[in-house]
Amino acid sequence: MGRRSTGTVERRGKHQYRARIIIGGEAVTQTFASERDARRWIDGIVDLSDSGRFDTWKKGRSLTLGAALSRYSAEVTAFKQNRIHEQGQIDRLLSEETALCEMPLWSITVSTLQEFVMRRIDGTSTRPSVSGSTVNRDLALISHLYTVAITRWGLDELRTPVVRGLRCKENQPRDRRLDNPARNRSSVAPSEEQRLLEAALEYSKGQNAKVDLYNAIRFTLRTAVRLGELGRIEWRHVDLDRRVVLIPITKNGAPRSIPLCPIAIEVLTGMTQTREGLVFGNAESIRTAWNRTVRRAELQGLRFHDLRHEAISRLYEETDLSDMEIAAVSGHKTLSMLQRYSHLRADRIAMKLARTGERTQRQNQHRAGPTTSNGLNESESSS
Repeated sequence: MGRRSTGTVERRGKHQYRARIIIGGEAVTQTFASERDARRWIDGIVDLSDSGRFDTWKKGRSLTLGAALSRYSAEVTAFKQNRIHEQGQIDRLLSEETALCEMPLWSITVSTLQEFVMRRIDGTSTRPSVSGSTVNRDLALISHLYTVAITRWGLDELRTPVVRGLRCKENQPRDRRLDNPARNRSSVAPSEEQRLLEAALEYSKGQNAKVDLYNAIRFTLRTAVRLGELGRIEWRHVDLDRRVVLIPITKNGAPRSIPLCPIAIEVLTGMTQTREGLVFGNAESIRTAWNRTVRRAELQGLRFHDLRHEAISRLYEETDLSDMEIAAVSGHKTLSMLQRYSHLRADRIAMKLARTGERTQRQNQHRAGPTTSNGLNESESSS
Protein backbone atom coordinates (compact mmCIF):
# COMPACT_ATOMS: atom_id res chain seq x y z
CA MET A 1 0.00 0.00 0.00
CA GLY A 2 1.45 3.36 -1.05
CA ARG A 3 2.11 6.20 1.30
CA ARG A 4 -0.95 8.37 1.87
CA SER A 5 -0.33 11.85 0.47
CA THR A 6 -1.26 14.78 2.69
CA GLY A 7 -0.67 17.53 0.17
CA THR A 8 0.71 20.99 0.83
CA VAL A 9 -0.71 24.46 1.37
CA GLU A 10 1.24 27.49 0.16
CA ARG A 11 0.38 31.07 1.02
CA ARG A 12 0.32 33.09 -2.20
CA GLY A 13 -0.80 36.47 -0.92
CA LYS A 14 -3.36 38.11 1.31
CA HIS A 15 -6.30 35.73 1.66
CA GLN A 16 -4.84 33.40 -0.99
CA TYR A 17 -3.80 29.86 -0.13
CA ARG A 18 -2.95 27.33 -2.83
CA ALA A 19 -3.59 23.69 -2.00
CA ARG A 20 -1.57 21.10 -3.96
CA ILE A 21 -1.73 17.33 -3.92
CA ILE A 22 -0.45 14.61 -6.27
CA ILE A 23 -2.90 11.84 -7.18
CA GLY A 24 -1.74 9.07 -9.52
CA GLY A 25 1.26 11.11 -10.62
CA GLU A 26 -0.92 14.13 -11.48
CA ALA A 27 -0.72 17.37 -9.51
CA VAL A 28 -4.08 18.82 -8.53
CA THR A 29 -4.22 22.40 -7.23
CA GLN A 30 -6.84 24.84 -6.03
CA THR A 31 -6.68 28.31 -4.43
CA PHE A 32 -8.75 29.28 -1.39
CA ALA A 33 -9.35 32.34 0.77
CA SER A 34 -8.29 30.57 3.98
CA GLU A 35 -5.79 27.90 4.96
CA ARG A 36 -8.52 25.94 6.72
CA ASP A 37 -10.57 25.63 3.53
CA ALA A 38 -7.45 24.61 1.61
CA ARG A 39 -6.65 21.77 4.02
CA ARG A 40 -10.27 20.62 4.05
CA TRP A 41 -10.13 20.44 0.27
CA ILE A 42 -6.97 18.32 0.38
CA ASP A 43 -8.60 15.92 2.85
CA GLY A 44 -11.60 15.65 0.54
CA ILE A 45 -9.41 14.84 -2.48
CA VAL A 46 -7.60 12.15 -0.50
CA ASP A 47 -10.93 10.60 0.49
CA LEU A 48 -12.05 10.62 -3.15
CA SER A 49 -8.84 8.90 -4.21
CA ASP A 50 -9.05 6.26 -1.47
CA SER A 51 -12.67 5.43 -2.36
CA GLY A 52 -12.05 5.27 -6.12
CA ARG A 53 -14.23 8.28 -6.88
CA PHE A 54 -11.49 10.66 -7.94
CA ASP A 55 -12.00 10.12 -11.70
CA THR A 56 -15.70 10.99 -11.43
CA TRP A 57 -14.83 14.14 -9.51
CA LYS A 58 -12.20 15.06 -12.08
CA LYS A 59 -14.69 14.92 -14.97
CA GLY A 60 -16.95 17.50 -13.38
CA ARG A 61 -14.20 19.63 -11.89
CA SER A 62 -14.16 22.11 -14.74
CA LEU A 63 -17.85 23.02 -14.37
CA THR A 64 -17.93 26.62 -13.17
CA LEU A 65 -20.78 28.32 -11.37
CA GLY A 66 -21.38 30.47 -14.45
CA ALA A 67 -21.63 27.46 -16.76
CA ALA A 68 -23.82 25.68 -14.23
CA LEU A 69 -26.15 28.70 -14.01
CA SER A 70 -26.49 28.76 -17.80
CA ARG A 71 -27.29 25.05 -17.88
CA TYR A 72 -29.70 25.43 -14.95
CA SER A 73 -31.43 28.25 -16.82
CA ALA A 74 -32.02 26.07 -19.88
CA GLU A 75 -32.99 22.88 -18.06
CA VAL A 76 -34.80 24.13 -14.94
CA THR A 77 -35.69 27.83 -15.01
CA ALA A 78 -37.21 27.68 -18.50
CA PHE A 79 -39.95 25.38 -17.19
CA LYS A 80 -40.85 27.33 -14.05
CA GLN A 81 -43.91 29.53 -13.67
CA ASN A 82 -41.75 32.42 -12.43
CA ARG A 83 -39.12 31.90 -15.12
CA ILE A 84 -38.99 35.58 -16.11
CA HIS A 85 -38.13 36.68 -12.58
CA GLU A 86 -35.62 33.88 -11.99
CA GLN A 87 -33.94 34.42 -15.36
CA GLY A 88 -33.41 38.05 -14.40
CA GLN A 89 -31.88 36.86 -11.13
CA ILE A 90 -29.50 34.53 -13.01
CA ASP A 91 -28.55 37.27 -15.48
CA ARG A 92 -27.68 39.63 -12.62
CA LEU A 93 -25.44 37.05 -10.96
CA LEU A 94 -23.66 36.33 -14.23
CA SER A 95 -23.02 40.03 -14.89
CA GLU A 96 -22.34 41.27 -11.34
CA GLU A 97 -20.45 38.30 -9.85
CA THR A 98 -18.04 37.45 -12.66
CA ALA A 99 -15.23 36.29 -10.35
CA LEU A 100 -17.54 33.97 -8.41
CA CYS A 101 -19.08 32.62 -11.62
CA GLU A 102 -15.61 31.71 -12.93
CA MET A 103 -15.00 29.44 -9.93
CA PRO A 104 -15.61 25.68 -10.29
CA LEU A 105 -18.52 24.39 -8.24
CA TRP A 106 -16.15 22.14 -6.32
CA SER A 107 -14.04 25.05 -5.09
CA ILE A 108 -16.86 27.23 -3.73
CA THR A 109 -16.92 26.97 0.05
CA VAL A 110 -18.90 28.44 2.91
CA SER A 111 -16.20 31.10 3.26
CA THR A 112 -16.56 31.96 -0.42
CA LEU A 113 -20.27 32.52 0.00
CA GLN A 114 -19.73 34.51 3.20
CA GLU A 115 -17.67 36.96 1.16
CA PHE A 116 -20.38 36.93 -1.53
CA VAL A 117 -23.04 37.80 1.05
CA MET A 118 -20.98 40.70 2.42
CA ARG A 119 -20.37 42.08 -1.09
CA ARG A 120 -24.07 41.98 -1.86
CA ILE A 121 -25.12 43.55 1.44
CA ASP A 122 -22.41 46.25 1.58
CA GLY A 123 -22.25 47.01 -2.14
CA THR A 124 -19.18 48.14 -4.06
CA SER A 125 -17.98 51.28 -5.78
CA THR A 126 -19.66 50.15 -8.99
CA ARG A 127 -22.68 48.27 -7.64
CA PRO A 128 -25.23 49.36 -5.02
CA SER A 129 -26.07 47.19 -2.04
CA VAL A 130 -29.05 44.85 -2.11
CA SER A 131 -31.49 43.82 0.60
CA GLY A 132 -31.21 40.78 2.83
CA SER A 133 -34.25 39.27 1.12
CA THR A 134 -32.52 39.55 -2.26
CA VAL A 135 -29.40 37.84 -0.91
CA ASN A 136 -31.52 35.03 0.53
CA ARG A 137 -33.15 34.47 -2.86
CA ASP A 138 -29.70 34.31 -4.48
CA LEU A 139 -28.57 31.75 -1.90
CA ALA A 140 -31.73 29.70 -2.45
CA LEU A 141 -31.04 29.68 -6.19
CA ILE A 142 -27.44 28.55 -5.70
CA SER A 143 -28.53 25.89 -3.21
CA HIS A 144 -31.06 24.42 -5.63
CA LEU A 145 -28.49 24.53 -8.43
CA TYR A 146 -26.21 22.31 -6.33
CA THR A 147 -29.12 19.97 -5.63
CA VAL A 148 -29.81 19.67 -9.36
CA ALA A 149 -26.11 19.12 -10.12
CA ILE A 150 -25.97 16.29 -7.57
CA THR A 151 -29.27 14.60 -8.42
CA ARG A 152 -29.55 15.16 -12.18
CA TRP A 153 -26.11 15.88 -13.57
CA GLY A 154 -24.28 12.98 -11.95
CA LEU A 155 -21.98 15.07 -9.72
CA ASP A 156 -22.52 12.77 -6.77
CA GLU A 157 -19.47 13.93 -4.83
CA LEU A 158 -20.47 17.58 -4.90
CA ARG A 159 -21.53 19.15 -1.60
CA THR A 160 -23.51 22.36 -1.30
CA PRO A 161 -21.72 25.25 0.43
CA VAL A 162 -25.02 26.94 1.27
CA VAL A 163 -25.67 26.54 4.99
CA ARG A 164 -28.34 28.00 7.26
CA GLY A 165 -25.97 30.47 8.92
CA LEU A 166 -25.46 32.36 5.64
CA ARG A 167 -29.03 33.64 5.51
CA CYS A 168 -29.62 37.32 6.15
CA LYS A 169 -32.38 38.99 8.10
CA GLU A 170 -35.47 39.33 5.93
CA ASN A 171 -36.78 42.79 5.09
CA GLN A 172 -39.96 44.13 6.60
CA PRO A 173 -42.91 43.62 4.21
CA ARG A 174 -43.61 46.55 1.89
CA ASP A 175 -46.37 48.83 3.12
CA ARG A 176 -46.76 51.14 0.11
CA ARG A 177 -50.36 52.36 -0.13
CA LEU A 178 -52.08 54.60 -2.62
CA ASP A 179 -52.93 57.87 -0.92
CA ASN A 180 -56.63 58.21 -0.25
CA PRO A 181 -58.58 61.49 0.09
CA ALA A 182 -60.67 59.80 2.78
CA ARG A 183 -57.48 59.33 4.82
CA ASN A 184 -56.08 62.77 3.94
CA ARG A 185 -58.98 65.22 3.82
CA SER A 186 -56.69 68.26 3.87
CA SER A 187 -55.30 67.40 0.42
CA VAL A 188 -56.91 69.07 -2.60
CA ALA A 189 -54.53 67.54 -5.15
CA PRO A 190 -55.67 64.56 -7.26
CA SER A 191 -55.16 61.29 -5.41
CA GLU A 192 -52.49 58.84 -6.54
CA GLU A 193 -55.20 56.43 -7.61
CA GLN A 194 -56.83 59.10 -9.76
CA ARG A 195 -53.52 60.06 -11.38
CA LEU A 196 -52.67 56.40 -11.96
CA LEU A 197 -56.01 55.58 -13.56
CA GLU A 198 -55.95 58.69 -15.76
CA ALA A 199 -52.47 57.81 -17.05
CA ALA A 200 -53.48 54.16 -17.53
CA LEU A 201 -56.60 55.17 -19.46
CA GLU A 202 -54.51 57.37 -21.73
CA TYR A 203 -52.10 54.47 -22.31
CA SER A 204 -54.90 51.95 -22.98
CA LYS A 205 -56.46 54.22 -25.61
CA GLY A 206 -53.18 54.45 -27.51
CA GLN A 207 -52.92 52.80 -30.91
CA ASN A 208 -49.92 50.68 -29.91
CA ALA A 209 -51.33 49.52 -26.56
CA LYS A 210 -51.00 45.74 -26.21
CA VAL A 211 -52.86 45.52 -22.90
CA ASP A 212 -55.89 47.10 -21.25
CA LEU A 213 -53.94 48.50 -18.32
CA TYR A 214 -56.77 50.76 -17.16
CA ASN A 215 -59.15 47.88 -16.52
CA ALA A 216 -56.32 45.63 -15.31
CA ILE A 217 -55.61 48.11 -12.50
CA ARG A 218 -59.29 48.52 -11.60
CA PHE A 219 -59.74 44.73 -11.54
CA THR A 220 -56.63 44.19 -9.39
CA LEU A 221 -57.73 46.77 -6.82
CA ARG A 222 -60.93 44.76 -6.31
CA THR A 223 -59.58 41.21 -6.46
CA ALA A 224 -56.00 41.40 -5.07
CA VAL A 225 -54.88 39.21 -7.97
CA ARG A 226 -51.14 38.74 -8.52
CA LEU A 227 -49.55 40.03 -11.73
CA GLY A 228 -48.62 36.53 -12.91
CA GLU A 229 -52.19 35.36 -12.31
CA LEU A 230 -53.69 38.42 -13.99
CA GLY A 231 -51.63 37.76 -17.11
CA ARG A 232 -53.05 34.23 -17.44
CA ILE A 233 -56.76 35.03 -17.20
CA GLU A 234 -58.59 34.16 -20.41
CA TRP A 235 -62.20 34.92 -21.23
CA ARG A 236 -63.02 31.22 -21.00
CA HIS A 237 -62.04 31.42 -17.31
CA VAL A 238 -64.65 34.12 -16.60
CA ASP A 239 -68.04 32.96 -15.26
CA LEU A 240 -70.18 36.05 -14.71
CA ASP A 241 -73.24 33.98 -13.83
CA ARG A 242 -71.44 32.45 -10.85
CA ARG A 243 -69.50 35.69 -10.23
CA VAL A 244 -66.10 33.98 -10.24
CA VAL A 245 -62.93 33.93 -12.31
CA LEU A 246 -60.81 30.79 -12.49
CA ILE A 247 -57.05 31.21 -12.10
CA PRO A 248 -55.69 28.04 -13.74
CA ILE A 249 -52.10 28.43 -12.52
CA THR A 250 -51.25 30.30 -9.33
CA LYS A 251 -48.07 31.10 -7.43
CA ASN A 252 -48.83 28.16 -5.13
CA GLY A 253 -49.25 25.79 -8.08
CA ALA A 254 -52.92 24.92 -7.56
CA PRO A 255 -55.81 26.52 -9.48
CA ARG A 256 -58.25 28.71 -7.57
CA SER A 257 -61.42 30.68 -8.19
CA ILE A 258 -61.64 34.37 -7.31
CA PRO A 259 -65.05 35.62 -6.09
CA LEU A 260 -65.98 38.86 -7.83
CA CYS A 261 -67.42 41.94 -6.16
CA PRO A 262 -69.89 44.15 -8.10
CA ILE A 263 -67.19 46.58 -9.27
CA ALA A 264 -65.00 43.72 -10.58
CA ILE A 265 -68.01 42.40 -12.50
CA GLU A 266 -68.63 45.91 -13.82
CA VAL A 267 -65.05 46.06 -15.09
CA LEU A 268 -65.42 42.79 -17.01
CA THR A 269 -68.87 43.50 -18.44
CA GLY A 270 -67.75 46.95 -19.57
CA MET A 271 -64.84 45.67 -21.64
CA THR A 272 -65.59 45.75 -25.37
CA GLN A 273 -62.81 43.53 -26.71
CA THR A 274 -63.57 40.29 -28.51
CA ARG A 275 -64.12 37.84 -25.70
CA GLU A 276 -61.43 35.39 -26.73
CA GLY A 277 -57.91 34.82 -25.52
CA LEU A 278 -56.36 36.81 -22.68
CA VAL A 279 -58.60 39.30 -20.90
CA PHE A 280 -55.99 41.92 -20.02
CA GLY A 281 -52.81 40.76 -21.80
CA ASN A 282 -49.79 38.72 -20.73
CA ALA A 283 -47.87 39.52 -17.57
CA GLU A 284 -44.76 40.86 -19.28
CA SER A 285 -46.77 43.28 -21.44
CA ILE A 286 -48.73 44.43 -18.39
CA ARG A 287 -45.47 45.03 -16.51
CA THR A 288 -44.04 47.08 -19.39
CA ALA A 289 -47.21 49.15 -19.67
CA TRP A 290 -47.24 49.64 -15.91
CA ASN A 291 -43.67 50.96 -15.79
CA ARG A 292 -44.40 53.51 -18.52
CA THR A 293 -47.65 54.59 -16.89
CA VAL A 294 -46.15 55.03 -13.43
CA ARG A 295 -43.42 57.23 -14.89
CA ARG A 296 -46.01 59.29 -16.78
CA ALA A 297 -48.09 59.72 -13.62
CA GLU A 298 -44.94 60.62 -11.63
CA LEU A 299 -45.70 58.13 -8.88
CA GLN A 300 -42.60 57.38 -6.84
CA GLY A 301 -41.79 53.90 -5.57
CA LEU A 302 -45.05 52.29 -6.71
CA ARG A 303 -44.93 48.69 -7.93
CA PHE A 304 -47.70 46.66 -9.48
CA HIS A 305 -47.62 44.25 -6.53
CA ASP A 306 -48.47 47.21 -4.27
CA LEU A 307 -51.96 47.12 -5.81
CA ARG A 308 -52.44 43.68 -4.27
CA HIS A 309 -51.45 45.05 -0.86
CA GLU A 310 -53.83 47.97 -1.38
CA ALA A 311 -56.68 45.65 -2.35
CA ILE A 312 -56.25 43.41 0.70
CA SER A 313 -55.99 46.46 2.97
CA ARG A 314 -59.29 47.76 1.60
CA LEU A 315 -60.97 44.41 2.21
CA TYR A 316 -60.05 44.80 5.87
CA GLU A 317 -61.01 48.47 6.03
CA GLU A 318 -64.21 48.48 4.00
CA THR A 319 -65.80 45.06 4.57
CA ASP A 320 -66.76 42.75 7.43
CA LEU A 321 -65.27 39.69 5.74
CA SER A 322 -63.49 37.25 8.04
CA ASP A 323 -59.82 36.35 7.64
CA MET A 324 -60.86 33.06 6.02
CA GLU A 325 -63.10 34.86 3.52
CA ILE A 326 -60.40 37.41 2.67
CA ALA A 327 -57.93 34.55 2.14
CA ALA A 328 -60.41 33.05 -0.33
CA VAL A 329 -60.17 36.29 -2.32
CA SER A 330 -56.42 36.89 -1.98
CA GLY A 331 -55.31 33.28 -2.42
CA HIS A 332 -53.22 33.08 0.76
CA LYS A 333 -52.86 29.47 1.84
CA THR A 334 -52.23 30.28 5.50
CA LEU A 335 -54.03 32.86 7.61
CA SER A 336 -50.74 33.80 9.29
CA MET A 337 -49.81 35.66 6.10
CA LEU A 338 -52.70 38.04 6.78
CA GLN A 339 -51.65 38.95 10.32
CA ARG A 340 -49.85 42.06 9.04
CA TYR A 341 -53.26 43.55 8.18
CA SER A 342 -54.84 43.06 11.62
CA HIS A 343 -53.99 46.63 12.71
CA LEU A 344 -56.41 47.95 10.09
CA ARG A 345 -59.29 46.73 12.24
CA ALA A 346 -57.94 47.95 15.59
CA ASP A 347 -60.77 50.48 15.91
CA ARG A 348 -63.37 47.77 15.35
CA ILE A 349 -61.73 45.57 17.96
CA ALA A 350 -61.77 48.52 20.37
CA MET A 351 -65.50 49.02 19.72
CA LYS A 352 -66.16 45.32 20.37
CA LEU A 353 -64.21 45.54 23.62
CA ALA A 354 -66.26 48.60 24.62
CA ARG A 355 -69.53 46.79 23.92
CA THR A 356 -68.28 43.76 25.83
CA GLY A 357 -67.34 46.00 28.77
CA GLU A 358 -70.76 47.67 28.79
CA ARG A 359 -72.52 44.31 28.68
CA THR A 360 -70.37 42.98 31.54
CA GLN A 361 -71.10 46.10 33.59
CA ARG A 362 -74.86 45.70 33.10
CA GLN A 363 -74.67 42.04 34.08
CA ASN A 364 -72.74 42.90 37.25
CA GLN A 365 -75.27 45.59 38.16
CA HIS A 366 -78.12 43.16 37.59
CA ARG A 367 -76.53 40.57 39.88
CA ALA A 368 -75.84 43.19 42.55
CA GLY A 369 -79.47 44.37 42.61
CA PRO A 370 -80.96 47.92 42.55
CA THR A 371 -78.97 50.78 44.08
CA THR A 372 -80.10 53.31 46.72
CA SER A 373 -79.77 57.08 46.58
CA ASN A 374 -76.28 56.95 48.10
CA GLY A 375 -74.98 54.70 45.28
CA LEU A 376 -74.95 51.47 47.33
CA ASN A 377 -77.04 48.47 46.45
CA GLU A 378 -79.77 47.50 48.90
CA SER A 379 -77.80 44.68 50.53
CA GLU A 380 -74.86 47.02 51.23
CA SER A 381 -77.20 49.77 52.55
CA SER A 382 -78.97 47.47 55.02
CA SER A 383 -75.70 46.22 56.42
